[in-house]
Formats: sequence, structure tokens, C-alpha cells
Amino acid sequence: MQTDVLERWQAQCGSFFDGLSLVAVEEIYWPIHRYLLTANLRQTTGLDALEEGLLRLVEAGVSSVNELTQLLGCSRAYVETMGRYLKAGVTPYVNDVGETWSPTPATKAAIAAGERTILVPEDRDLLRDGLFGFWLSHGDAKFKMTENPNSATSPSRWLGTLVEAEVEEQELSDKCRLALSTFDTDVEVHSYDEVRSGGLAWAALRLLYFQSADQKVGRVLLLNPESEDRPLDDLSFQFEQQLRTGNIPLYFPDDLLRTGSSFWESLATPVTGFSARETIALIENDLAETRQELNTFKTKHDNSETAAEFSRRFADALRTAQQTNSGEALLAVFDALTELLRWLSFRGSLSAENCSHLDHLRRLRANGIIAPDQCDRLTDIARTVDLSIGSSSTSDSDRKHISDRLVALLNLMSSELGLVHRSSATQEGENKEVIRRYEETIAKRDAERQQLLDKIDAMPTSQLLECREHPPLLGQALREAKQTLILISPWVKMRVLRPLLPELDGLLARGCEVWIGYGMPKSKHHQNSSDADAIRALQERQQTGMLYLVEMVTHEKVLIVDDLLFVNSSFNWLSYTGGDGRRETGTVLRGRLSHIRDRFLTDMRKKMSTQQYSNAEPN
Repeated sequence: MQTDVLERWQAQCGSFFDGLSLVAVEEIYWPIHRYLLTANLRQTTGLDALEEGLLRLVEAGVSSVNELTQLLGCSRAYVETMGRYLKAGVTPYVNDVGETWSPTPATKAAIAAGERTILVPEDRDLLRDGLFGFWLSHGDAKFKMTENPNSATSPSRWLGTLVEAEVEEQELSDKCRLALSTFDTDVEVHSYDEVRSGGLAWAALRLLYFQSADQKVGRVLLLNPESEDRPLDDLSFQFEQQLRTGNIPLYFPDDLLRTGSSFWESLATPVTGFSARETIALIENDLAETRQELNTFKTKHDNSETAAEFSRRFADALRTAQQTNSGEALLAVFDALTELLRWLSFRGSLSAENCSHLDHLRRLRANGIIAPDQCDRLTDIARTVDLSIGSSSTSDSDRKHISDRLVALLNLMSSELGLVHRSSATQEGENKEVIRRYEETIAKRDAERQQLLDKIDAMPTSQLLECREHPPLLGQALREAKQTLILISPWVKMRVLRPLLPELDGLLARGCEVWIGYGMPKSKHHQNSSDADAIRALQERQQTGMLYLVEMVTHEKVLIVDDLLFVNSSFNWLSYTGGDGRRETGTVLRGRLSHIRDRFLTDMRKKMSTQQYSNAEPN
């Protein structure tokens, strides 16, 4: 596609997919099943002078055809024709029984209004996608259609014939009938005739291809150019799904031998990359939620253990205070209380630095961590403890009373303060099992994520190649290939080969193995017209033991460099130089491509003669 055309489309649709840029726009023809529906439209039309005169005469009691003919001053045949129109359609305006005519209930109203309602048949094309069964038009949307696209009618790509030319009649869906209920705003559909199935046709669509900067993620958008390039969302999504599975062979228009499928294969890899990255995003979201759940569980578990530890300290301190009734024992209780208050402040995200126990209590009350009435009672006990510890006159009974008050209050507040008994061994085991299951799930999902990342990393990058870009790429391949270069071109012309021979000789001198395939199948459409001197020049270089010339009998145009680059194109590498405006495009794959290289090498070796094959040992 020309640069200015692509730039125009980039300005219009370049940001359709987040993070992807528009890199190509192609015209394609899509297989369509075409149904014909005839709708009878209710329309109002004015009465002409003779029609009105006929109705007035019938309304006045004139019932004979002969009398009507004489009074209207026209032929009998014309009167009978008018009669057929006036009694046909939605509402009959005259009745006739043999030679006798009479008015109907609608006759007077038609005369008064000067008009009548008629039924007008109108045909509409209903278009159904031939691959997936989507309705593309219920008679409302227009598409550019052709019966049989070929290189003479269009330079566009189209899908191969994967559908039957004729299909059985299908009942219209509810959606289709709803869309057909009104053809135009001022026209009412009175009735439908039977839907008649038509043959296979082709609708022109526009394909927009979007790609990420690393060329590993791609999306496809199909548009209807006849409807202001309206996106066909359902069709686009299903098309992408099928591209991933490789179930749609799609071909170049001039390719009778079906050798242009690489264009569509090149789209399949980035579309698969998009699917993988979508899955990665879902996994990462799932991982974040699972890790959050695990952290919440661990925090709750740790809080329970800490609360249990404080409960034990309280129980020990209170037991000692009740047994001894000493000031030192009350001080131990008070210290345990201070530690608990500091922990409660920390759990409530409150600053716990350099605070007295009374400061802790005030903050816990202000933040609703301890109820106000309980906090007041606890503060009162804390002050009493302060005084009793510092006073030599406090009796054992007073200390016992203070301890009892603390025990009663703390039992009341135990659930609110989070004081629990230490977890049993069973509970501890259950907690560890829950944590183990969380961590196992995280590890499994993380491994799935890494596998997808590795898959994307291993995916070849995909790039569309314009006509003018082919010759420079071939020159670069001849200069940079290290182990293997494969070049398949049906025709070999000396005027194209001659400038390449010095670089080819240099490549052979560097010890790189070169495989060249040529030769067209016998066909009335294509002639094998390679230059004899060009073939001799290549045969001479076979003597180096590094060049293998194979008569492939193929229409393929392929370039492979080592296991790193693969080009499949409509460009004839060794018979065409480009530059005359002819449309030739190809696809470049870069990445780990040894499986493609080996597939072509195997095929080329099979096609060699026994003598050639014996001299063609692999590296």
C-alpha cells in the first residue's frame, strides 16, 4: 500500500486498539450467501381522474361494465384494468361479480381522500457470511458485490472457496425479521413472500492490520467500505479465532495454484501473540488477588497468635497478682496491660512511640478500638493501680480488689481486645495447610505465566513487505547468510540474475550452502520461460559443491536465510526487479524458524534427481 494512503488510514483508525499501530490496509473479498426477499410495501398513491370517476360512478349505482365504459369515454379493456388495480392490494375499492360492479365500504373514503393504498413489491438482498453464518445485511446495509472475483476484476485478496455455491433455504432469524419490519421511515412492510436462497457471491471488505512495536502482537479489523467503513466486530473476532487455528486458507487473486497463504499465516502468529498476552493479563490479575488473599490470611493468623501470647501474659500476671496480692504483682499486670495497649495501637495503625498507658487508652478510645465506657473503667483501674503501686498504705485486700476488678473487666473485654486462647495444634496445622495451598496455587499460575512469556519470546516477528522492499532484502540476504540460503523463483531471467552473480559467488566462497528452486507447472495460464543462459550460469556454479539447483515445478516465491528469516511472497525474485508499479507483496517472518527451513530442504531434496541428491549432503 502507498505510504500516503496508509498515513490517511493511520490518522483515521490508527488508535483503534490500545498499544497497537496500524501497519497495513488490504482489500479482500469475503464469501457471502445471498438470499432474495420480496417485501410487499404498503404505499399511498393519489387517484387519477379516470380512477376517481370510475369510483364515483360505482358509488352512484352504475354497475355495468358497458355503462362505465360509455360514461368514462375509454375502452372496455382499460376499465377492466382499472378494476383489477382497484380491487387488488390491501383494501378493495370495488367488487365485481361477472358483469356487475358494486362499491365497498372503502369506496367513499377513497373518493373523499383522493387517494388509495396499494402494495408495491420490492426485492432486497439478505447477506449471510458464508464461513461463520453471521448476518451481514438484512436488506439495510449495502456491500460492493461480485459473482466471481479474479485478477481481472480486482487486485484484491480473497478467501478460498470453502462454502457451497448453493445452500438450502433458511428461516430468517427474529433479528432479521425485526430489521425488515420497516424498509424506510415512510414505508410500511405489509407482508413478505418466501425467502429464496441464492448462490455464492463475494462482498468487498477492508482489512486493517494492527501490530505492536515488537511485531509480536497483532489484531485484525474488518470494515464495510460501502457503509462509511463500519466495523464488523463479530466477523472480525471470529476471523481472528480461526486465524489462530489455521483453518482458513486464503489466497492471492492471481494464484490458481493457491500459493499465497503465507500472507494470512503471517497474521496468525501476532494474533496468537495477542491472545497469549490477554491470557497473561488475566493470570497476573489472578495472581495479585491470590497474593492479597494470602497476605490477609497470614496477617489474621499472626494477629491471632500475638493476641494469644498477650492473653497468656495477662493470665499469668493476673494469677500471680491474685495469689500474692503484692504491689509487684500488680505492676506485672500493669506492664502486661501496657504491652497489650501498645499492640492494639499498632494493629490500629496508631503511633505507639513514647506513649504512656493512659495516652494509649485515649487514642484507642478516640479511634473506636475500645468502647468508651470500657475504656473509662479501664482508665480508672489504671489510675488506681498507679496510686496503689506508689503508696505504702495500700493493703493486700485493696490489691485483691483491684485485681478482681481487672479480671472482671478484661473477661468482659476479651473478645473486643482480641484476647484469644492460643491456637490448638489442630488449628495450627489447618492454618499451615491453607497457606501451603495458597503458595502452591501462586507457584502454578506463575509457571503458566512464564510459559506464555517464553512462548511470546519464541514467536517470530511478522512484517508485510512492499514490492520495492524485495530487491534490497535479497541483496542483504546474499551478503549476510552464513549457513543456508534457499531461494525459490518460478522463472529465472538473466537480466535479473546477472547483477546478483558477484554476491552469489562471494556467498559460495564463504562456504554457505545455496539452494535455488525454479520451474513452473505446465499450464495454459503460465509458461516456463526461464532464460537458458541464466540456468547455465547457475548449473556452472553447482560445480562448487555448495549450490544446488532444483526444478521445483511450483508457483512459490520463497527466500530463507539460515533459520532466522523466511519470506513468502508474490514477488518473482529472479525474474522481476520491481519499479513498474505492479502490485507485489510478501510477508517476512524473523525468529526461530528452523522448522520452516528444514521443511523446504526436505522437499527440495526429494525433488532432486538421484545424481543431484547424492551430491547434496546436509551441513
